[in-house]
Amino acid sequence: PPAPAAPAPAPEPEPAVDVIAVDETQPEAPAPKRRKKKRDILSDSSDDDDEDAVAFPAYAFPGVPPRSHDWKRALRPPHASLAYASSRDGRLVYDGYPKARRHLLGLAAPGTALSRVASVRDLRKEHLPALQKLHAFCRAAAEALGTPCRVGYHARPSLEPLHVHVISVDLDSEFIKQKKHFLSFATDRFVDAAVVERAIENGALADALESRDGESGACHRCGAATRNLPALKRHLAVCAAPPPAAWDVVGRHPAPAPAPAPARRSTPKPAEEDED
Repeated sequence: PPAPAAPAPAPEPEPAVDVIAVDETQPEAPAPKRRKKKRDILSDSSDDDDEDAVAFPAYAFPGVPPRSHDWKRALRPPHASLAYASSRDGRLVYDGYPKARRHLLGLAAPGTALSRVASVRDLRKEHLPALQKLHAFCRAAAEALGTPCRVGYHARPSLEPLHVHVISVDLDSEFIKQKKHFLSFATDRFVDAAVVERAIENGALADALESRDGESGACHRCGAATRNLPALKRHLAVCAAPPPAAWDVVGRHPAPAPAPAPARRSTPKPAEEDED
């Protein structure tokens, strides 16, 4: 008879594994933060998920863009080199010929109620909700610039489409080459965005955009009169007076409180001389 089969060898014992106790009461690790998707300022797309506050970059004028063959339509679209910031409510670009140390232009976001509006003079009540969002975006940018700025419109704009100026109140710029450049921002030829909103609500936009100021070339801050434009520009470069109180200035520095009057010391009244 055949010999019985040899028994199979016993399996080798598995190496011991250290058991790590897990404290299930510990909170889960926070999920990694999702990076915000950068948007092309000239893109027509709108990302519904991009609801975070915009982080405005430092102001750095990129230089004069190539000259457009159609000056009036130079912002349709703006040159890509002028891109500054973008949000769901609007786009900001550098003014190609800044008339102050800080000068941006706010444009309507593509696809909004404002995207087909050519001028501030064409605004209607139905545009107001989108306009208020655009103004809020521009005011936030003005705050981020770190210097007193105005947000508003030329009463008679020379460019299309609708655009909002965000401009520092110094009006100190090499691009102010004609008196009309200065007057267009230093007089009521420039209308604050808040005034435009109220005028639309009240049905009085045409009146709000009516310019009544004269041709004075005096400094808009301190009233100093100058002989000519070069003299005015030299003055604007150093003037530190506050902007007019009537202006709606974002980031206006409050006037310092007046120093308390020194306490008056009581001095002894001199003795009256005897009459002869």
